[in-house]
Amino acid sequence: MQLEGGTLGTKWVDEMLPKRDAPVPIERFGAPADQFRLDEAHPRVRLERLPKAYHLSLSVDPAAGGMPAQWRIVVRGRSDGESGYEIRFRPAEEMVEFRDSPGDAPHGSQHPLPHGLVERFPGLDQRHTVDLLVFDNLVDICIAGRYTHLGFAPEEPDALTIERLGGALGVDTVTLHPPEEKQ
Repeated sequence: MQLEGGTLGTKWVDEMLPKRDAPVPIERFGAPADQFRLDEAHPRVRLERLPKAYHLSLSVDPAAGGMPAQWRIVVRGRSDGESGYEIRFRPAEEMVEFRDSPGDAPHGSQHPLPHGLVERFPGLDQRHTVDLLVFDNLVDICIAGRYTHLGFAPEEPDALTIERLGGALGVDTVTLHPPEEKQ
C-alpha cells in the first residue's frame, strides 16, 4: 500500500497469519489488567512466562497524559531492560526505531545497533495498534495496520516489557493469543 508522501507500507495478509487459539488472560503473565496506564508512578509493565510463540495485540493512547509519550516494547529482555529486541516509539518525531538493546550488542559494543528506522510515521501521537508475532527468535511487528518489520530477538528469557520513557501512555487493550494447538 502507498502511504502519505509516496512511501510504501506493508501489512499482514490475513491468510498468511498463523492460526491462533483463543486469547489467554494477560493477568496470568503479570499485567495488572488488560487495560492500564503507564506514568511516573507506574513506568512499566513486565509480562513473564510467555509461551514460546504468541500474537500480542495492543491498542495504545500515547497522548493519555496530554503530550505524546515516548515509549518502548522490549521483547525477551532481562528485567534490567538492557537486553532483548527493542521497538521504540517516538511520536513527537514521528519515528519508530527497531534495535537490539545494549546488552545484546555484538562484540562487546556499548551501543545498540539500529536495525531500521522509520523516519516518517505520522499518527504515532494518536490512538493506534501494535501487533507482535513472536516465533522462536523472530519478531514480526505491525504498527497501525500499515507497516510491518521483521526483527530477531534472543530466544530467552520468555518476557516482554512495555515501558513509558516520558509522558503517560494509556494501554486500552492487550490480548495474547498462543498459536493454535495442532490436533
